[in-house]
Amino acid sequence: MLKITLKLFADLRRHLPAGADGHVAGLVVAPGSTAGDLLLSLGVSLGEELIILVNGRHEELGYELEEGDTLAVFPPLAGG
Repeated sequence: MLKITLKLFADLRRHLPAGADGHVAGLVVAPGSTAGDLLLSLGVSLGEELIILVNGRHEELGYELEEGDTLAVFPPLAGG
C-alpha cells in the first residue's frame, strides 16, 4: 500500500473522506492506482476539466500514484 496526500479545492472538498483536515487528507492507496482511480472512488466526476497537480507538476488522470505523492485537484477555472 502507498501513502499519499490528497488536496481538493473549492467545491471538490465535499468529496474528501471523513477526518480530512480542511482541504487535505492523508490516504493509503493500492499500488498501481491512478489519480483517476482515486478520484472516482471518492465520487468526483471525471467529466469536468479538472486541473491535476502531482508534487506541483501538471499530470493527467492516468498518472500512477507513487509513495509520498501529493495529489492536488482543482475544479475548472472560470474567468473573464
